[in-house]
Amino acid sequence: MGLLAATAALITASPGIAAPVQYYASPAFAGAPAPFSKAVRVGDVLYFSAVIGRSADGKVTGGIDTQTRAAMDDIGATLNTSGSG
Repeated sequence: MGLLAATAALITASPGIAAPVQYYASPAFAGAPAPFSKAVRVGDVLYFSAVIGRSADGKVTGGIDTQTRAAMDDIGATLNTSGSG
């Protein structure tokens, strides 16, 4: 279990806290599913995991400008998917 999933499980298992948990799956790498969630929403908070500047084919290319743009685009897409964008 990843750190975000463990944190979400701990929060939701705590007495007096009833926050719904939603997981947003990461894209597959080399045809295999990723062993972590791209993001986890606990109540009104969205936690991100493994945001790196990779291209659509999963490779890290280019310099810091290209990688930063790719990471921010990935965050934006996740925000839109989660209804927060």
